[in-house]
Amino acid sequence: MRRYGLIGYPLSHSFSQKYFEDKFQREGISDCVYEAFPIASIDELSKLLEAHADLKGLNVTIPYKQLVLPYMSNIAHLPKGLLACNCI
Repeated sequence: MRRYGLIGYPLSHSFSQKYFEDKFQREGISDCVYEAFPIASIDELSKLLEAHADLKGLNVTIPYKQLVLPYMSNIAHLPKGLLACNCI
């Protein structure tokens, strides 16, 4: 099962989980799940990644679009001048 998700806080406003669940179903993609991961602090990201080692990708929403960048610099080459991240 391929797992994707969304990080941010709060996530009650987000339509992402329903959107992707509907998209997977509509397109006959049965080996994917999309989950909301409301983390109250960006410091919880490492623990989330450890707990869900099967994550294939994350969407990033407020308030972490900028705060997530230091976590990214260890795993990817970031374009010069990048000020925010929407997708990992």
